[in-house]
Amino acid sequence: MPIELNNVVTSFHLRKSVIYAVRGVSFTVKDKEIIGIVGESGSGKSVLALSLLQLIPRPPAIISGEAVFDNVNLLSCDPSQIRSIRGKRISMIFQDPLSAFNPFMQLSDQIIEPLIYHDRVSKKEALEFAVDLLTQTGISDAHHKINTYPHQFSGGMLQRAMIAMALITKPAFLIADEPTTALDVTTQAQILDLLKMFQQKFLMSIIFITHNLGIAATFCDRINVMYAGTILECGVTNEVFRHTAHPYTKALIRCVPSLDNPADSLQMISGSLFDSSQPLTGCPFAARCDYSNEYCRSTPCTLEEVAPGHASACVRIKKGEISL
Repeated sequence: MPIELNNVVTSFHLRKSVIYAVRGVSFTVKDKEIIGIVGESGSGKSVLALSLLQLIPRPPAIISGEAVFDNVNLLSCDPSQIRSIRGKRISMIFQDPLSAFNPFMQLSDQIIEPLIYHDRVSKKEALEFAVDLLTQTGISDAHHKINTYPHQFSGGMLQRAMIAMALITKPAFLIADEPTTALDVTTQAQILDLLKMFQQKFLMSIIFITHNLGIAATFCDRINVMYAGTILECGVTNEVFRHTAHPYTKALIRCVPSLDNPADSLQMISGSLFDSSQPLTGCPFAARCDYSNEYCRSTPCTLEEVAPGHASACVRIKKGEISL
């Protein structure tokens, strides 16, 4: 099921300042497509995801724009309407499963809750389906382990339980917020294989949020590179990696170890993240960019196509002054 974002803005109005977490993000997720959102911590990736499902309290947050899903604007629909969609047609895998689960409730009650709430099935039927789903995620002896508490599961097992809870209603759309964070590389690969399997099984569209470009390169169909609450580059995954069109994307790639880029040659991105309380007058990455000039710092940052299906917000790339 496709979803179309148009000028999504999320800001937090505090006593003495305003934090601009998401600044006019627009993109479309097509049917059965996996879109990656990559960027450093603090870029606004998770805030964008939580905004789509109205999981941020308003106030202090002010959210505007459109996120159209099946002719419904998720950002402004009434509470009963978003509750009928959230957890049923759109599910979310949260960043930290240990804090996402209630430590005082058995996993069984938490995993089956969306199915009982939305589909009105009996607890017995829901438990049978949950055990089958946990087994598919690779948890052995699931009919016994489902009755344990979150602290009795390892990080990898909790992530599998989180996936089972998110997919128990067979959603049409899934938001996965850093589902492989703090997992070892073997478990990461298993989790990604699981998500790909269920994506094909349920014909889901996925927004996959990560700061790991290596994972995004192998898992996502298209990539949005996010920084300071805005999209600086987007396009088909192979195109973004082979013909990088923004210095920030290039800097992120240089931070990833590979056979061509061993660990002892990794480069750090200098400087600090853009101050989210400041208005955006030019490119937010200009202060940290090796290619920036005064024109970059004063020209509005807008995405424009630099190749078919590939867009960049770098004014010097768009003018043909530099190549990466």
